[in-house]
Amino acid sequence: MVGEGKQIAATPKILKKINLSTIVKVVMKWEPISRTRIAEKTGISKPTVTKLVRELFTEGYLIQVGKGKSKVGKRQELLALNPKKGYVISVDIGLRTSKIALVGFATSVALVEAVETIPDYSLFLERLVGKIVDVVEERRIDNIHAVVISVPGVVHRNMRVAVNVPLLHWTNVPLADLVELLLLEHGIMTTVTLENDAQLGVIAEVMLNQVPSLEKRDIVYVLVKEGIGVGMFLNRKLYSGRSHTAGEFGHMVIDINGEECSCGRRGCWITLAGSEQLNECAKRGDIKEYVRLFGTGLVNIINGLDPDVIVISGTITEQWDNIFPLLKRMVMMESFVQDIETLQIVSSRFENRIAPLVGGAILGFRDYIEMRETESIVVV
Repeated sequence: MVGEGKQIAATPKILKKINLSTIVKVVMKWEPISRTRIAEKTGISKPTVTKLVRELFTEGYLIQVGKGKSKVGKRQELLALNPKKGYVISVDIGLRTSKIALVGFATSVALVEAVETIPDYSLFLERLVGKIVDVVEERRIDNIHAVVISVPGVVHRNMRVAVNVPLLHWTNVPLADLVELLLLEHGIMTTVTLENDAQLGVIAEVMLNQVPSLEKRDIVYVLVKEGIGVGMFLNRKLYSGRSHTAGEFGHMVIDINGEECSCGRRGCWITLAGSEQLNECAKRGDIKEYVRLFGTGLVNIINGLDPDVIVISGTITEQWDNIFPLLKRMVMMESFVQDIETLQIVSSRFENRIAPLVGGAILGFRDYIEMRETESIVVV
């Protein structure tokens, strides 16, 4: 990772690529931003920033969006990513409804459509691709850079196979290959990538500066929809584990005598504290019971990982004002970590289910962001 103000020894060509990538990431996070502030954020000299920004303008990465305020001297030009550089189709698969978003390079969501999710993945993918084709044709988009699909389950490290999606009973489904073939039948040739929904959520939170106090090193992102997923940003890097399966805390057993989970075990966290359980508790006026069940799993994660920040996202944020005081009190009482009062627990600043869609777009643009030098997303 290239941090703010860090220097890396490299050949001139590699250093230029690193600096270009760093500037794109800083603009993505802080736009609109001036050249002076880019230099401050990156540690790159002002003359070098000016030269590289000129190149990024020529290549269509950046645009000017106005001038900043100034008490003295000339007002500086403000820069932003060019939304027309390219588009990503970002898909978030849910248990009952899947969302399809058209996202420009500036990571602004231009359109969100919905399609019913059904367990028959062959039929579902036909409907999904049909809706994608409709979006492309209606908007007359001819530069679809990638399609990224957010999956509520385990994704293979090659990011093309849904290894296990318990809620939909999908096992080892080559979703990326299937979607690419279906798109090709409609004359659309593009790359399809899969990733876990919570992992995409934490990418969006971190890359777009949504998490407060980004100097904090360890961030845990908890996504509550029909299930519960966890994305982790540890030691300033995304953490997906040895086999790209880390974060499946939704299948952490909370009650060994509880109801059977879709995974085959009993009393998993998702059977007790998903969005359906939240809605049921809210209807009964028993938010305290929901917080007890959700908080039990969250305290386990806090005790195990000892993070700096917890970001809560998804349906739960609709009840945040009622949930947060009770949840904070439970964490303070039951957590074993030292200095628990310094742990930040915050709700996502993204609307319900938007973060994985935006994270999918960022992943889809990774070759632009990394200047085609790497497939991984790192953060500045």
